Amino acid sequence: MKFIYKFSVLPLFLFSAVVCAGSKSRLFPTEHLYPTYLADPYELNFHMQLRSYDESTIPDTGSSRTDLMAGAPLILFEQSNTDNPHHGWQLVFLSGLRGQFDNGNNQDSVAWEGIFGLQAVFRDHDDFAWHLGTKHYSSHVGDEYAERTGRTRTQYTREEWRAGIAWTFNEHYTFYSDIAYAFSLRNKDLQDHGRAQIGLQYEKPSVFLDGKAGWYSALDISAYEEDDWDKNITFQVGFAMPTRDRRWRFGLEYYDGRSQYGEFFQNKDKYASIGIWMDL
Repeated sequence: MKFIYKFSVLPLFLFSAVVCAGSKSRLFPTEHLYPTYLADPYELNFHMQLRSYDESTIPDTGSSRTDLMAGAPLILFEQSNTDNPHHGWQLVFLSGLRGQFDNGNNQDSVAWEGIFGLQAVFRDHDDFAWHLGTKHYSSHVGDEYAERTGRTRTQYTREEWRAGIAWTFNEHYTFYSDIAYAFSLRNKDLQDHGRAQIGLQYEKPSVFLDGKAGWYSALDISAYEEDDWDKNITFQVGFAMPTRDRRWRFGLEYYDGRSQYGEFFQNKDKYASIGIWMDL
């Protein structure tokens, strides 16, 4: 599987290099050409959420849980248009780790998940950006939860090709759409290949604190073939404070859909949360 994954990204890099050959090159820039999916539960960032679950079919879990993530998209390489530095392409490495802890059961670890990938991002228009790449998800049952309940791992792992487009219109609005096909599944009896995702977000910067902060709202809807394409809905609203190399967000989130941890994807969750996010 690792052999397949490593060589699946090689054509991605070669294709990217041919498209924009001859442009100005940089290593490890910090300004992303592709927008952040603000309400996507799998968007890589640093976050801490205190979640209150109205419904959850995961057995033996409490209604109050803490969700943590540490991750970021790291731009490895960029070729930008010499006439417009905001146009060009980037090669981006994705890496993150997230986990969930049950506040009603001595902060037992319920589940954790590793996410990594590689993608090429393209922007040759002020309003549109594209990405093409791979993403790997490896989900695990928390040790304490497994010990307490006897729950064993279903071996949920998926490696997928993904492609997406983002359209920024009317200055403050961004619409995006992703499709993905998993080329490697660990548990083929339970898992399936397809995934689709759309979202709409609104950002109003420079409104508060002498122009240093603004507010945003975001909606994300996803569906998986392995769930018979049932919808997973996330809505988030809050305040955003950008700094030189990062953006802090403070907000509220509502979610209704399958568990966000692959090991429990057959279980349903509905929660409201308060959280803090940091986007790099």
